[in-house]
Amino acid sequence: MATLQADSDLAWPTQLSSGFAQSFGRVRYQDFAGVTVVSLRTDVGGSSIACIYLLLDETQGAYAGGCGSSAVTAETVLVVTDSMPGALQREHPSGTVLKFRLEENRVVVSIGPRSESAR
Repeated sequence: MATLQADSDLAWPTQLSSGFAQSFGRVRYQDFAGVTVVSLRTDVGGSSIACIYLLLDETQGAYAGGCGSSAVTAETVLVVTDSMPGALQREHPSGTVLKFRLEENRVVVSIGPRSESAR
């Protein structure tokens, strides 16, 4: 459905700056219908872990996120609701399930089955 490329011209979200000070490989991607998409890599117990996070506005921390390793791809799911940013609601009706998957240096967004409970 959509592929989001890394965009070095976009600033790292300030609400994530202090909590991710020990992380490396911080990347900001093109926004998706008002959703900020970032990823980072960190070491945990000698293993490299990649995480993806979604932010809905500048006042809150991560709304959704997921981590993976070399064996498991980092991905997260966002179910669109009526309380989400207007741009997201205009492009995807309430109940739409969006999957964000970190693939090397990009994020692939796909539409999953519709969630009736999100209305």
